[in-house]
Amino acid sequence: MISKTNPTDRDIDDSWDDSRWAGFKRVMIPAMVLAVGLGLALGGVSAMAVIARKGELGFASIAMALPFLLIGVGIIVYAFRKWPTLRVGDPDTPRTRRLGKGVYVLMIFAIGTAMIMVTFMPEARGPNSFFGNGPIPPALGAFMAIGWMVFMPILSIYNRRNSDEVDRTTFEFGETVGFQAFAVLAPVWWVAWRGGFAPQPDVMIIFVIVLVASTIGNLWKRFV
Repeated sequence: MISKTNPTDRDIDDSWDDSRWAGFKRVMIPAMVLAVGLGLALGGVSAMAVIARKGELGFASIAMALPFLLIGVGIIVYAFRKWPTLRVGDPDTPRTRRLGKGVYVLMIFAIGTAMIMVTFMPEARGPNSFFGNGPIPPALGAFMAIGWMVFMPILSIYNRRNSDEVDRTTFEFGETVGFQAFAVLAPVWWVAWRGGFAPQPDVMIIFVIVLVASTIGNLWKRFV
C-alpha cells in the first residue's frame, strides 16, 4: 500500500493512476460539470429577473427560463453527491469535504457576481458593458465592492485552514507566480503608456492576467 494523496487521509493501492493527465482530469471534470450546473441555474434566475424588470414576467417567459434553472439545480445536486470533495477519487474525509465546499462557494460567488452585474445593468448599456469600464448604478457598485472585500478574505482563511501541506504548497507557488506576473506587467505597461506607445493600463485586464498566471502556476505545481 502506498499513499498517493494525503497519508493522513487514506492509503491507495498501486492501481491508482498517478499520471499528470489523470490528476488533471480528477480536478477538472467535477469543476466543469459544476460550472455548467451553476451557469444554467443562475442564468435561469438572471433571465427571470431581467424579464421581471421589463414587466413581461408571465407564464410563457417563466416556462422558457424555468427549465434552465431546474436542470442547473439538478446538475449541482448530482455533482455534490458524486464528488463531495470536488475531486474524483479524493479521500472522503471531513477536511476534504470542507475544502470541496469552499470551492463550491467560490464558484457560486464568481458566477453569481457576473449574473448580478448582467441582471442589473442599465438597459442603455446592456450586458456587454460587463466587460467594459463604463459606469454602473452606485448601489450595485457598493454592493459588489463590499461583497468582495468581505467574502474573499473569509474564503481565503477558510481554504487555508482546511488545506494540507500539499495544497498549501501548490497555492503558495501559484500566488508567487501571480505576484511575479503583476510585478513585471504593471510597471512595463505603465511606463509604455507614459512613453506614448501603449494604451492606458487597465486594472481589470491586469487582474485577469494575474489570476490566469496564478492558476496556471497552481496547476503546474500540482500536476507537472
